[in-house]
Amino acid sequence: MWYEFHIAGKKLLFSGDYTENSLMYHCDPICDRTADIAVIDCAYGRDSRSFSECCSDLTSAVSEMKEQHRTIIFPVPKYGRGIDLLRLFNEKFPEMTCCGDDCFMSQMNELYERRWFMNKTLYARLYTSGTACDILFLSDPQRRSSYSQNITESILASGGAAIMTGTPEPDTASERLIKSGKMKFLRYPVHQNHDEFTELVKQNKFRRVIPFHSAELSVGDGMIEF
Repeated sequence: MWYEFHIAGKKLLFSGDYTENSLMYHCDPICDRTADIAVIDCAYGRDSRSFSECCSDLTSAVSEMKEQHRTIIFPVPKYGRGIDLLRLFNEKFPEMTCCGDDCFMSQMNELYERRWFMNKTLYARLYTSGTACDILFLSDPQRRSSYSQNITESILASGGAAIMTGTPEPDTASERLIKSGKMKFLRYPVHQNHDEFTELVKQNKFRRVIPFHSAELSVGDGMIEF
């Protein structure tokens, strides 16, 4: 969801967390807009990989890891990329069973009530138990809760694996698990990189553009003026 503000005769556009590539969430594209200042998502900075390339890297890794591991854990945000991943895996691995924790199932139940939005095939393939599934969605991306940490350690100890698809925050259980080599980091894009940021700017008329959400690009380095 993006916002357009009118302040003191000036127009400000804020993209928020922005992507046009979601498999499940609808997007109202930012196109043919004007603004004096536009603050645009550029979270992935100079990482030039496209959405399709990241998805291909992820599904290839899942396919390889499943040859050695019974269950793969995916820590995901609440009401975030989890259902996109479910859609992706449903298309690429129809033979795999997917499970979700209580929070993930609650999200799916809410979406199922919006029958125009929810794919019934996806819902039918989702299970609440994580004891005998191929993919487990855990609604705690940084693994802050003891429940998340315990279930992850239990599944890893029994021969499972884990994949982080979002940015690990510093000094969190997820970051420590990645550094220890027990969890892989494979991005599923939910933001823009600089190439997508630049393409969006070309499709609009902004006097000044500020890259947002990027640790790599400072305001001074990434600002574009017209």
